[in-house]
Amino acid sequence: MTEALMQPPIKAPTQTPSQVFVRKASGIIRQFSVWDVIYINLANLALGLSIAVGPAWSVRLWPGSNIAVAVVVAGILSLSTAFVFAALSASMPRSGGDYVWTSRILHPALGFASNLAQYVTWLLLIGVFAILIIILGVIPLLASTGVLIGNENLISLADSMYSNEFLFGFGAAVIALNVIMNILGARAVRWMFRIFVIPAFVIQLILIVAMLFVSREQFVNAFNSFYTAVGGSANGYQEVINIGKEVAGDAIRSQLTLAASLLAIPLGANLFLGFNFSVYLGGEVKQPARSQLVGIMTVLGLTALVMAVSTQLFYRMVGVEFLHAMSNVFDAAPERLAFAVEPTVPFLVGVGSQSVLINVLGQAALVMWVFLLLVSFFAGSVRTMFAYSFDRLLPQALTRVNKYGVPWISSIVIGLISIATLALAVYTGVVDLVLNVMAIQMIVFIVIGIAAIMYPTRLKAVYDAAPAFVRQKVLGVPLLVIAGVVHVLFSLAILLIIFFTPTFGSEVGAMGTEANLFILGLFVFGFAWYYIVRAFRKRQGIDIDLLWNELPPE
Repeated sequence: MTEALMQPPIKAPTQTPSQVFVRKASGIIRQFSVWDVIYINLANLALGLSIAVGPAWSVRLWPGSNIAVAVVVAGILSLSTAFVFAALSASMPRSGGDYVWTSRILHPALGFASNLAQYVTWLLLIGVFAILIIILGVIPLLASTGVLIGNENLISLADSMYSNEFLFGFGAAVIALNVIMNILGARAVRWMFRIFVIPAFVIQLILIVAMLFVSREQFVNAFNSFYTAVGGSANGYQEVINIGKEVAGDAIRSQLTLAASLLAIPLGANLFLGFNFSVYLGGEVKQPARSQLVGIMTVLGLTALVMAVSTQLFYRMVGVEFLHAMSNVFDAAPERLAFAVEPTVPFLVGVGSQSVLINVLGQAALVMWVFLLLVSFFAGSVRTMFAYSFDRLLPQALTRVNKYGVPWISSIVIGLISIATLALAVYTGVVDLVLNVMAIQMIVFIVIGIAAIMYPTRLKAVYDAAPAFVRQKVLGVPLLVIAGVVHVLFSLAILLIIFFTPTFGSEVGAMGTEANLFILGLFVFGFAWYYIVRAFRKRQGIDIDLLWNELPPE
């Protein structure tokens, strides 16, 4: 008895990080090639959607601005962002993207809170895009085709689709399709991207060719015929300009200027968002060092070129003054238009060409791009939920993968959450009131940029083992640090413009007290959740502090 009492207490065995992770292998399979990375990034950037709305938004926000110039300049500045994301993903090729990087380089609470703010944005956007497929794509497609072929039934069908019941039912079906597709594995997701991205991109090229063959005079005559058909005057083109001058006054410009175009750089950057989305599926990318760098840089350069060429041809076809007028009237007094619709590129190219085929192709491509946005956000949300769970910040059950190497429980949970955000988007104004996507994204970008700057010193062992392009130096300074500084400054400038330029801020998201409190609340909740879970895990005998010194297992 005495001897037993004199024995030293038995110590619990020291845990290692590999024992704290949910398991020793993720179970996720690397299946995405460099081409898949390109498709994923094109999908989340939604090239056709950026081209569709960019010109109209630009002249409405900054009269006289040429979005092609803004896009080129923003594209050059975004090279820093591209390098930061490609380098960090190549160094730490895991699903979850910046959550993995910032939690290891800076601090796990900051990494989680920052990524969570972006993650909640994705979940809300899934609900929004589920109905925008109808509002931006299907309804204009049916209505404009009905006018072109003289079919009243198509026009009536388009009008009937605005009902909340139809929007919710259609959106729920689209979300259910994404759940099924994700459960079927990366191969199904890959083919979904290929099936839609390739034809959607080809159609963008077809629209460019179509604009080459439509002169200003031809467009004016075609628009006048269309406007008459929908109940407007026979001189609809000039009527829209006249109404625009009444509604917006001096904001209706007939010339584009360099000064105004440079002011539109933040919008140009906004149109590029998503060109680096493949990093959030990093655990499934083959040869990540090559695939991420090539895939991200290719999409940035290619989309800048296609956007610039498309918008220049669009200005030539429709006329700068007309575009200013129609954009402002649609925004401020849509009831004064005989046919109230955003003057998007596909819609006006379809009208100008007087071709049912071009109209159908252009509007169908817009449907595909919006659908692809939803698909990419859904896939990224599933993988990010998996990353949180693998680090034990969410229940372990969410990490279970099926025979296809997919987190199937996470897919179902994301589907249920998406149905809830769809209901919010359809039946309430909550999303419009609180969500400023661009502001949240820029805050997250700043955190990522700081991580890139500190990476060579804060995580030196991982940095030293990174691919050669990540460790390149310029005059003895790591190129990643230089890119990180430029990226932070660019992101900070856009963030300030969002908050101090109300017209731009309101165009890219909600402005006001509710939106600001929502952003603050997301970060506060993220920090609180991390520390509550950390304390809970310690009570279970699990020290998650050990996780942040190494990468999650493959």
